Amino acid sequence: MRTCNELIGMPVRCASRVLGCVSDICFSYDGRCIGLLIDEQKIPFMHKKVFLPAEQIVQADAAGIYTGTHLISSADQPEKYLRYNQLKQKMIVNQEKKQLGILEDVYISFQAGTMVAYEISDGFFADLQGERRHVPSMNTAMTLNNDTIMLAEQ
Repeated sequence: MRTCNELIGMPVRCASRVLGCVSDICFSYDGRCIGLLIDEQKIPFMHKKVFLPAEQIVQADAAGIYTGTHLISSADQPEKYLRYNQLKQKMIVNQEKKQLGILEDVYISFQAGTMVAYEISDGFFADLQGERRHVPSMNTAMTLNNDTIMLAEQ
């Protein structure tokens, strides 16, 4: 299990070759992790974002993310998805319109292909005291508004 904040910036490798670095994580609206956006680095200072489907991730550890393929295509990118960078620092609201807190991080499992939990903050002063809550994300669908994420049970 990994957090999105841990994954961003990690190198993506195939064998010993570095394909690029993770720039974002993509989720479906029903809470599945569908893949990673990679800054592909073929030429120094020239970056191209490509999509790596979650099914092609073989392993994720402290050294990086490993895939079994050298070929990553931008054509494989799904049409509708949510990016972690769109979700972080937004207020989370449940079905009853109760504010749960501000989304700080998302725990994901590549083996299961799902979001496992949301790390939620109650604000700056709660963060200073080290108080963050973990809310399980199983069986929840997300709707993204301008400044809130609405969670609904499926």
